[in-house]
Amino acid sequence: MSSTGTGKHVDDDHATSPKAGKRTGKGLSMRRAASLLLIDGHHLYYRVFHAVDQGRHAAHPAAVADAFAITVKKALREFQPSHLCLAFDHPTPSFRHALFPAYRAGRHRRTDAEQEHHDHSLAATVARTTAEGWPHGSLPGYEADDHIASLTAEGVRHRCLVSVLSGDSDLLQLTALGAILYRPGPNGPSRADAAWVRANLGIEPDQLVDFKALTGDPSDRIPGLPGVGPKKAATLLAAHGSLETIYADLSRIPAPLAAALRAHERQIRLNVQLVRLVATLAVTPTLDECALH
Repeated sequence: MSSTGTGKHVDDDHATSPKAGKRTGKGLSMRRAASLLLIDGHHLYYRVFHAVDQGRHAAHPAAVADAFAITVKKALREFQPSHLCLAFDHPTPSFRHALFPAYRAGRHRRTDAEQEHHDHSLAATVARTTAEGWPHGSLPGYEADDHIASLTAEGVRHRCLVSVLSGDSDLLQLTALGAILYRPGPNGPSRADAAWVRANLGIEPDQLVDFKALTGDPSDRIPGLPGVGPKKAATLLAAHGSLETIYADLSRIPAPLAAALRAHERQIRLNVQLVRLVATLAVTPTLDECALH
């Protein structure tokens, strides 16, 4: 099992224009005030699918695709980005499933008919995304979050203002790079940046991986450390900085908690690998190919 690292938010060992908006293909070196909008296409699709379908499993795939396109166009009007990418999960399992077979097990339980309906709706949504000319992609072995993380890192290196539209809390890790996460809600998207993480979670953004490794993630079937919730995890990290520091000297930890950390060390270290976003991927479209005009 590899080490937990030092609180890094990404794994560095893995290698507004609708239809008329076209990619420029030009480099960013001469651009100023570039802004990159990254949309979690899979998360947005599920929100739209359930809003349109309302549990009936009867919504026409074209209706789902239309609602998806309306939502994206609204985001383009609001953010006015110079660059755009919609990231989707690849249909094949990710490396996380290979590491931990229980990962996301039973997350979406559907009958064969429901699965077929879902597949047709997602295919129609991706096809509509292509027809609109919106840059989008997915990568075998990885998730939309990893795609977004890699483009975020690239955008930050090119001094882009990076905005991420998703309700997935895993993407809060990207606030450590300077990105801003906008999470959809009934009254419009809520804004979360590094200051939000400090104020609401009581940790630094680069401690989010260790934080989630301790607390687990029920939605992904990732078990946390028994008896440790968000408050205790934040207190532990505030006092010791990182999991690596904690495991380097468990004698400094109260005995019952130290015993739990020791007993569940294998799972906690595995959790780090599961929750950490990979931000070093060579993704398609590239940042230059995400340019709109």
